[in-house]
Amino acid sequence: MGALGGDVTELLRAWGDGDEGARDRLMPLVYKELRRRAAAYMRRERRNHTFQPTDLVHEAYLRMVDQRRTEWKNRAQFFGIASQMMRRILVDRARARRRDKRPLLADLRTEVTPRPDLYRDARTRWEAKHPRRGRGAGARCPSR
Repeated sequence: MGALGGDVTELLRAWGDGDEGARDRLMPLVYKELRRRAAAYMRRERRNHTFQPTDLVHEAYLRMVDQRRTEWKNRAQFFGIASQMMRRILVDRARARRRDKRPLLADLRTEVTPRPDLYRDARTRWEAKHPRRGRGAGARCPSR
């Protein structure tokens, strides 16, 4: 695996330098491992999931190809980013599915706007009521 790992690292660096051919040569070398990881993630998903491990690998690949500012260092970093990308894809799909099931709830969440002034007012009142505790809370709460 050492020679293969070195090849992967060299191809990653070439891809990071803009060599599209290196990207194309890289994928056959890493596909089996990406597919194995995707299958492991899919085993943790619900049984009737419409996504297959191959779909997950391909979606992650498309997102990774769009990365422009990634400086590839080695194969461990590549597989770490690919794994993170696959988890995000699954989370995004789960959120979309939940949003489709409960559209009213999703609409309510998007209309809520944060009100830091209300938080500050409540904290000021609490600190006035509990002066000793308020000093400690100010150290933990950055928006003072």
